[in-house]
Amino acid sequence: MKRNEIIELTDAWLKKFNYMKEQINRLDPDIHRKRINLYKLRLRKISKAIGILKEDDQRIICYRYFDELTYGDIVQRVGYSNNTVARRIKKLLLIIGRALLGMEEEFWNEILN
Repeated sequence: MKRNEIIELTDAWLKKFNYMKEQINRLDPDIHRKRINLYKLRLRKISKAIGILKEDDQRIICYRYFDELTYGDIVQRVGYSNNTVARRIKKLLLIIGRALLGMEEEFWNEILN
């Protein structure tokens, strides 16, 4: 899988995080047990992958995907330039995506560098 494909896929997964969280609470567990369990599994995996990031990086991902802030809002909170925030988010999406997809060697190389 190419770098940009991993980034796009991870971006899509993270954008669905809040939706899956809401659905767990809205769906009837007697009718939608399989879907609820799938959402819970996905949320755990995403949370675990984000958990390996440095605290500052976790904060940036949370601002972008869970608080749904714009790049401009993130820039104001973290004090980096727009370009730095955009590049950093792409790098973090790649790290998270590699972790989620089980690309261990590439994942650890990215973490250690």
